Amino acid sequence: VVYWRTKVGRYSSFSPVNDATEGLDGAFDRILALNAAALLVAAGRPLPLQMTLQAHAPPKQGFRLNWSGPRPDRVYLRVQDDMDRTVFIGDCPPDGFPTMPVFAAGGRYFAEVVALNREGETVGVATTTFAVEQGLRVQSVEITPSRRVHAEAVPMVDLPNGGNVMARITVADAGDVAGVVAEFFVFDAFDRLLAQKAVPLTAAGAQAQLWLGRPVTVCHHLDVALRRGNTVLARARERFTVPLPFAYDDFTYLMWSYARGEPLTRFVQRRCYELGSDLMDLCHMRYAEDAAAAREYAVAARSGLRLVPYVTRVALEARDDHTFRPGLHDQAWFEKQRASMVPCTRQAIPYAPPAYTLGDENYLSRGKAEGGGSPETVAAFRAWLQTKYKTIAALNQTWASDHASFAAITEPLWLAEAALQNRSYAAWFDHREFLDTAFTDLHEQLAGIIRDEHPGAKVGWDGPLRYHWQAGYDFWKWTRNLELNQVYSSHPLQGDLVRSFAKPGTLRGEWGNNVADNEEGFRAIAWFNLFRQHNSCWWWTSWGCDYIPFNPDGSPSTYGEWYFDEARELRAGIGKLLLHAKRDDSGVSILYSQADHFAARLSQELDAKAPQRFWKRNLESSAKFIRQAGLQFRYLDRTQLTADGLAGTKLLVLPLAVCLSDQQVVAI
Repeated sequence: VVYWRTKVGRYSSFSPVNDATEGLDGAFDRILALNAAALLVAAGRPLPLQMTLQAHAPPKQGFRLNWSGPRPDRVYLRVQDDMDRTVFIGDCPPDGFPTMPVFAAGGRYFAEVVALNREGETVGVATTTFAVEQGLRVQSVEITPSRRVHAEAVPMVDLPNGGNVMARITVADAGDVAGVVAEFFVFDAFDRLLAQKAVPLTAAGAQAQLWLGRPVTVCHHLDVALRRGNTVLARARERFTVPLPFAYDDFTYLMWSYARGEPLTRFVQRRCYELGSDLMDLCHMRYAEDAAAAREYAVAARSGLRLVPYVTRVALEARDDHTFRPGLHDQAWFEKQRASMVPCTRQAIPYAPPAYTLGDENYLSRGKAEGGGSPETVAAFRAWLQTKYKTIAALNQTWASDHASFAAITEPLWLAEAALQNRSYAAWFDHREFLDTAFTDLHEQLAGIIRDEHPGAKVGWDGPLRYHWQAGYDFWKWTRNLELNQVYSSHPLQGDLVRSFAKPGTLRGEWGNNVADNEEGFRAIAWFNLFRQHNSCWWWTSWGCDYIPFNPDGSPSTYGEWYFDEARELRAGIGKLLLHAKRDDSGVSILYSQADHFAARLSQELDAKAPQRFWKRNLESSAKFIRQAGLQFRYLDRTQLTADGLAGTKLLVLPLAVCLSDQQVVAI
């Protein structure tokens, strides 16, 4: 048994990965062959012929094959450039290769030889790379008007409605350029020719004005060829983007997908686009180097799908010593996130992401322990208390305490301790509210890293887990300054809270997952999102071992057929029509209060059978009976319990509300 370990795709396929940005199919072919050859050696089964392939330097431009062992019966040669263009392919005599065509200057070439015996069995392989670095070649390519946000980033052409661009090249070792023509070709992400022009080349270079129609894809590339007669002397390529605006007022589809660009991943991403998706959640984009981030965005965006980069994740756990891991106010952790978020943001800018996600399934804590007791978090708690109460006397009056100063507060009041006294529960409530606020603040601070690089970017979160008192989910606070608000359909309360609280112009939707697990579900899930007033429907995952839209042979699965059948109807106009419709207003509001959520947990600690423990169930059941009555409703946050906030409310439902202030009672 030979155990062979190589670096393969993390999620999507068992394929060796590479870091090529161009010529991806050829790069995959070569890395696969290298692994196969190494595996044969590791297994003690090396090929009979040990061969080397030597490339002659121009102007000779030929090859010499050396081998040890019997003369092969047949040799098969292929020469490709680094754009996957095959320059030569065919049988060759082992000891006398034919005259090669002229290899154009620019980029690298890969030559591969397979030696066969009479039975057609492979007995040897050899490969080499070479570049043409002499003679006429393209030195630089420039597109105007354009701009770059970083040296590693592709240029952006700000012509969302189309217009003229000027393409310029300079050349090296021009020599005699008589009869040489510079050809310019512009293609979109699907290799559709958008513009072309040929102009005479001068010793200084060439330029051509090209008219681009209104683009339909973000990714484009400019190919340049220097040609004399039928011979291409040099080539160059410059990729660029047209950062198109995104229509948040139209209904759209998003698929979870993966980086690394293996053939299977690229196939799936393109097919998702062709079937009706518009977006991809490009997961786990945590690259500390600009070049690596730039490569992943460039490859993924060529699918046609718009990118929603997944650039970090906030998942804390409270430990028995009342600290979070990582810390809620852990500056070292925060700076580590910044180190990868900055390059992953600035390299995404050319692709005009409709949103960035700070992670899926984020949470403050999932366990039973209470967090928030570390020195740095307690210090932040004291600062929060001082902002709220202004004076220690005001705090002491509310807490029924006798602290000499805010600095004297060295530890929060924990749940078990709060339940053992009856002076005041305010200290415990304050700490819970502070932790929820700090959890939201952490998201907003991380969003600030993105907005510093990409002003005006929409940033948020997707797929919160189970809603419980330590999760950190105050949906009112969480939607004030974060513009991607996305949940699981399996948590229906969260979807209604997003519908009630999300601001206009945000990206909203739900992961269907196991809720849409049959034909009715897959056909209904997008309509369900639309009638929630969401503007998108999300599917995890585009490939893997779960609900996916493809069979192993790449054809649409029944899930995919059901889902994308409905997508065609919704994308034909009904989705946008209904998003612009006004929702019926029945004048019904249901109070949503995190304070009541905390009260439910404290009540349960005081009395295991306290009815308040069913606060969340009552919140959901209130929505159910309002719907069953044929009425519409909205959730109302406790901060909206003012005369203005209650305007238009005919019925206010207060499910197990025990934390109303005197001012709120007056307003009601």
